[in-house]
Amino acid sequence: MTVTVCHREGGLATYRIVGVDETRLDPAWVSWVSPLARALIGTKAGSHVRLPDALPGEEVEVVEIKG
Repeated sequence: MTVTVCHREGGLATYRIVGVDETRLDPAWVSWVSPLARALIGTKAGSHVRLPDALPGEEVEVVEIKG
């Protein structure tokens, strides 16, 4: 699945959640067991999520999920 998020400044980032053995194929691919993927799994478009290593109170908006 891929998840696109919008940062407060308006920048978009797309992450592809993949199996552990696929993570080295592309920097935007993250393992489904990673903290980043766990924060995104189960969200819906329009959700606000705090990503790992974000500043306190900083959230992104989930704008698109493709499955």
